[in-house]
Amino acid sequence: MATFIGHFMDKVAERRAREYIDAYCKSMPVEDLRYAAENNLDILLDLLKRVFLKPGEEKLARKKAAPYRHMVERLATPEALIRITAAVAPEHAKVLRQHTGWISRQLRSAIHQVFGS
Repeated sequence: MATFIGHFMDKVAERRAREYIDAYCKSMPVEDLRYAAENNLDILLDLLKRVFLKPGEEKLARKKAAPYRHMVERLATPEALIRITAAVAPEHAKVLRQHTGWISRQLRSAIHQVFGS
């Protein structure tokens, strides 16, 4: 039973991530993503602030997110991000593939921003 529920939760999380990634890629031209990657600019923190860490609600958002920390840490990998991005924005995914170290740092930073140390 736990395996089914875990698999279901993973699929729901991936579907939600796909929606956010799709919307974000539509608002960010590939050239801007490439520029951010080449210049080591933080883009995931901006996405977090738009979607999750809204000003004035950060403490409540972190408290609500706490039970999902292990799932997020398991699913928020460069490989998963590239795979999901490739499904909705293939040109953006190409940039991510070329800059896996950058996207890995972005993911670690985002997880730290949401969940703390």
